[in-house]
Amino acid sequence: MRENSGKLIIELFLLWPELLVEPITYCYGEIGCIVIDDSWYDPVHRPINQEPLPREKINTRFILHTRQRPTQDTMLYANDLDSIRYSTFDPTKPTQFLVHGFIDDGTVRWMKRLTENLLSHGDYNVIIVNWGGGSLPMYSQATANTRVVGLEIAYMVNTMITHFGVDPGMVHLLGHSLGAHTVGYAGEGIEGLGRITGLDPAEPYFAEMPSHVRLDPTDAKFVDAIHTDTRTILLLGYGMLEPVGHLDFYPNGGRDQPGCDPVNIPLDMITEDMVTGGRELVACNHLRCIEFFIDSLVPGYNYVGYECIDNDAFHRGECHSCGADNLNCAKFGMDAALYPTRDRTYVHLLFDTGKDVPYIKYHYSIKVNLAYPPEAEAFVYGTMRISLYGTLGQLIDLTIAENSQQFVHGADTFLMFIDSFNVGNIQRVELYWKYDGTIFNTCGLFCNDHIYVRSVEISELNNYPESSRLEHTYKSCVVGADYVDMKDKSWAEFYPTACV
Repeated sequence: MRENSGKLIIELFLLWPELLVEPITYCYGEIGCIVIDDSWYDPVHRPINQEPLPREKINTRFILHTRQRPTQDTMLYANDLDSIRYSTFDPTKPTQFLVHGFIDDGTVRWMKRLTENLLSHGDYNVIIVNWGGGSLPMYSQATANTRVVGLEIAYMVNTMITHFGVDPGMVHLLGHSLGAHTVGYAGEGIEGLGRITGLDPAEPYFAEMPSHVRLDPTDAKFVDAIHTDTRTILLLGYGMLEPVGHLDFYPNGGRDQPGCDPVNIPLDMITEDMVTGGRELVACNHLRCIEFFIDSLVPGYNYVGYECIDNDAFHRGECHSCGADNLNCAKFGMDAALYPTRDRTYVHLLFDTGKDVPYIKYHYSIKVNLAYPPEAEAFVYGTMRISLYGTLGQLIDLTIAENSQQFVHGADTFLMFIDSFNVGNIQRVELYWKYDGTIFNTCGLFCNDHIYVRSVEISELNNYPESSRLEHTYKSCVVGADYVDMKDKSWAEFYPTACV
């Protein structure tokens, strides 16, 4: 049933929202009702609020996959308890709901791949939510339909709680794009919902709107999100820059993902997953969040995001510790829930990826400790390169300070480099120094261009928690001396065994 409905009221609502006296309510039988009031309208950010399509037209379906039947589609119906009771659904196991976004449906290949990888990762009930009947119209209509899909998901989860004893804390809703806000609406109707993951939540009609209009941290006990396409929609960006969760991950700064330049997209990717090849070209950044999440499910692929003010500061090495309380970093992926508190929200976390599968990159923090002998300048400017030799291999002649920067004698300087290779336990470090005698220095020809290095400490940032990062931190010193005097354009060696 509907109250105060009709096209005239809708048109008045769209054209003259100040004339709206009472909210408009739409009800959908046993799944409940939605309300549209003036808080859902904004002349710039949300200019259209349509009536959702009929429930039958949206045709939300729930398809179960388990380890017992990983490839078989088993349909579940909230109003048919036997469809759940006699399936392989196990109410004692964690349950993952996967929700697609605009234009997609439940048969899109990324949902099948994510299902396969989730079942390899853990013994879950994985339920694909197919609302393809409501995702294919115009975007404004699909946006309206998400609220009905949210009611459908909440009704299914609550049915499982009431009739099968499911612990809502063991239910995890994952949604991509429009699906991210859809699971937010679902979470509003599920008491004690454990977790929501937003995969690049959609920007249009949601950015700059009140929190109840979009995904937000109150929608579940724990909400995390990954942002990979945060250019404004005016620049063909589909995802939100605005944080929406307890934890918000911004890989590669959240904007342009490596490998998403059209010239770098393989032909098989263009035709494999998408409705059209053109969609892959324009939505690569928006879809890359799914690839990162799938990648993170592989054993040993530890993505760790670090809290940092911005991407430039992160690459300067300014954000390299989880802190004693492990609040300054978090694992990305399923283990993000290990974050030790729910008191903080909108924690801005950064990490980098590569452009090819596997996307994981190894992040190395470098602490260069300088001595301050009498002949040294108080500070010098220059650049550095490094070579690492470890138990798993070596990385040779990598730039760690490409642009000239200040090194203060008697203090520590933090740097960073990122590579696809993990060298293992570090056994030797080589450091290269190149002095910069340009306008940064005021002492001209009489400057001492040497740098005096006491030790080099390498920390592998792909380790969580802080205790694990410290276990994978290797300090190397110069042999037979307190420090090494490095002249301009010279290399020096450092060994862990030389540190006292």
